[in-house]
Amino acid sequence: MFDCVSQAIRGASSSLGSRTNEQGAPPTLAASEEREQDYQTKITVWDEGFSSREEQIRARPRQGLVVVASCIDKIPNLAGIARTSEIFNLQKLVVHSKKVLQDRLFQQCSVTAEKWLPIQEVPEQQLESWLVEQKQLGWRIVALEQTANSVCMTEFKFPDRCIVVLGEEQRGVPVELLKLVDTCVEIPQLGVLRSLNVHVSASLLIWEFTKQHHLSTLS
Repeated sequence: MFDCVSQAIRGASSSLGSRTNEQGAPPTLAASEEREQDYQTKITVWDEGFSSREEQIRARPRQGLVVVASCIDKIPNLAGIARTSEIFNLQKLVVHSKKVLQDRLFQQCSVTAEKWLPIQEVPEQQLESWLVEQKQLGWRIVALEQTANSVCMTEFKFPDRCIVVLGEEQRGVPVELLKLVDTCVEIPQLGVLRSLNVHVSASLLIWEFTKQHHLSTLS
């Protein structure tokens, strides 16, 4: 774990260093004034080649990342994962039951993510056989879990086609599923607590995958 943290610290230090100018000075007054003139751009521009927003969204190529949340039962966490998965245009989200999509709290937290994100129902008791099938189809299986052999997430090269298994809120990824995964990755941590909220953990992993594969396409 400490190697994982050290690697993350070095990366963060490098990033902070890039924020100063060549003389090592902080941003100039002109840069500050430029930021004051900034404004929000939460607007989706339609491509005129499509007849509707729905058509345009469904035609987009999706990232090759599938998030499996069938072990999760807390609705705010599921809704948050759905929202993040949609924002980063993932291949799909896997849940224990699609009935959760009709829950009022889920809909409040997901802010319509379920309308735009492909969601598949795979009950937890069927996950083993489902993961075996996906491996046979060429998907790499990764578990987000701290284990004796887990790899630091910031040092792991995510494959183009990747399924990430998330664990239960309290017990983590079940042992029977860990036996099926190709790799376990863990998030470097600096504090005393040894676990992040599962929605937060999933979001950090999704962003890491996006940085590695599609950062150049974001604008």
